[in-house]
Amino acid sequence: MKAIFNKRIVAFRILFYSSFVLIIFSVMRYSNATNFAKNVTPVFFLNNECSENFFFNVAGVVKPGTIQIIKGTDEMSFVITDYEHQMSVYYKGQVPNNFLEGNTVIATGSVTNSKKPDILMCSKIQTDHSYNSDQWLNRKLSKGERNREDIISDMMKREKKKNNAGDYSKMS
Repeated sequence: MKAIFNKRIVAFRILFYSSFVLIIFSVMRYSNATNFAKNVTPVFFLNNECSENFFFNVAGVVKPGTIQIIKGTDEMSFVITDYEHQMSVYYKGQVPNNFLEGNTVIATGSVTNSKKPDILMCSKIQTDHSYNSDQWLNRKLSKGERNREDIISDMMKREKKKNNAGDYSKMS
């Protein structure tokens, strides 16, 4: 009688531990298959190393004049900035209707080069006008200092000067 009881306990333990191991492996596989993206802005990539296999939700403003759409395809590129750093974003797919230059976007994707993470291969774009981008990007611009349009205008002027300076140096 005791031998039958011991066999049942052993069988129960084997069943219990094997189901426990199966659950652990299932959870591990699910967590690897699901890309849990980290929420960052472009300046994050200046100071931090990142993996090419890791997904990021990069939030910022679409820099005016940078949207380029490849004709005949649904591929596009643009530059996203947080007023301190900028990075190029490449995307293939439909964009939301309210995707415009100067608007805040969240681009989900991974960087192409972990040593120089300035290009994001994007798999998803979200736009949202229900929050203030200046506040979301940790800026105190609404207290009479400078507004977003002035900062974007100054950024465009600096970029134009930089491009013009490069052109003149090539001529001489």
